[in-house]
Order: sequence, then C-alpha cells, then structure tokens
Amino acid sequence: MHVAKILNQAIDIDNIEIIENRKNYLKSKSIPKMEWTSDNVYNALISTFEKQTNKVFMNNRDNINKVKTLAYYLARDKRFFRSPLLNKDLNSPSFSKGLLIFGDYGVGKTTILKTIPAITNNYFSYDLSVDLVSEYESLISADRSTFMEKHKFGRRIYDDLRDENDASNYGLVNLFQNILESRYGVSSLTIVACNYDKKHPLDLDLALDSLGHRYGGKVLDRIYGMFNIIEFCGKSMRGR
Repeated sequence: MHVAKILNQAIDIDNIEIIENRKNYLKSKSIPKMEWTSDNVYNALISTFEKQTNKVFMNNRDNINKVKTLAYYLARDKRFFRSPLLNKDLNSPSFSKGLLIFGDYGVGKTTILKTIPAITNNYFSYDLSVDLVSEYESLISADRSTFMEKHKFGRRIYDDLRDENDASNYGLVNLFQNILESRYGVSSLTIVACNYDKKHPLDLDLALDSLGHRYGGKVLDRIYGMFNIIEFCGKSMRGR
C-alpha cells in the first residue's frame, strides 16, 4: 500500500485499534485513569523505570531528552517534532508512525521501553525479538498462522531487532521480515529498538542498511513510512 494512502487512513485505523483494545481491557483490566499529558507521562515513565530497575534515574541531559521524547510522542505533544533525538532528514515525522529507536549497547533502550506497557496498562505489548523466535519455533504448524495474525495487529514494542536468528523448525523463516511486512499492510503502530551495526557504532545510515540486509529491501523501503527515526545517545539511565 502506498505511504500516502496509509497516512490518509491513519486516523480511522487508529480509532479502530483503540476500540478493539478497549474491549480487551474490559475483560480483565481498567483503562488507566491518569490524565494523559506529556508531564504526567514523563513522570510515570521515570517512576516506573525506578521501580522496575530498583535504580535511581540518572538525571542528565541525554537521559532527560530520551524520556521527554517518548513522553511527547505518547502524549501526542507537538514538542516531539522538536526533539534533538528525532531525525527529520530521512523522512517526515508523524504521530501516525511508530518509533524506530537506534542506540549503542547500554544506553537505556530496553529499560525505558519496558515501562510503556506498565504505564498504559498493557495497551502496548513488549517482546524481545529472540524470545518471539523461540516461541514461534515451539508452536505446531497449525498454531503458527494464529501467532502471525496476533502480531499483525495491536500496538506492539519489539526490542533488540536484528539480534534474532531465523526460525529454523520446518525450514528457515525470517520471522520479523514477515511481521513487519504484515503490520505495514494494515498500518499497525509499532515501536522497534535495535543497536547500531557492531562494526560501525553511531552510523545511522549503515544501521539502516543493515536492516535492509537482514529483512530485505522491501522492508527497508517501508521503514520510512512506518517509523519516526530516533537515536539514543549517552550512557546508561541507571545510577549505581
């Protein structure tokens, strides 16, 4: 589907996802009561981070920028578009797109992304790429189509993308190539985190190229329509 068509349909699709997810909430959860402002989201991300890690948040400029960028995005605060971490040259940023977060090892991608399901009452789900490949490999053939259908929809966070192997039971399957292509086709909102290329740290162009080598040129081309591109820099968010 053409990128322009996706953006034109984003509002309708977004409303459908909200309705479907709220129906799921009613089965076992209540919708979060917090007033959804960027300040409240920022504070909730930090407090949840500290609870989950049992560490004090390192309150420096790099880390503040990371959390504020996520808070602005989640709250749909237009200050997101002024974030110094947001790449504005490779594509056009938009709230209808997900997030593709690049960063070196240990800069806090995983720890901060794990807070999002907690503050949204699991409105977003979180999965490590390697765990999903293992789960897929453990399924019998009849259950794999259900697995793929589940990961086609919903608001999902996939961490450590590109670190996973191909699924190897019943032949090789490039699982995340299939997941990303299917989610693109229905404009499902996706947040992805991955490391820079090991041989070329901090090189965004080569990091994007490595995604193309891993998942194919079609996925690389669609990345620009699916994601706002973010770069995390600095050191760990966790104090000693």
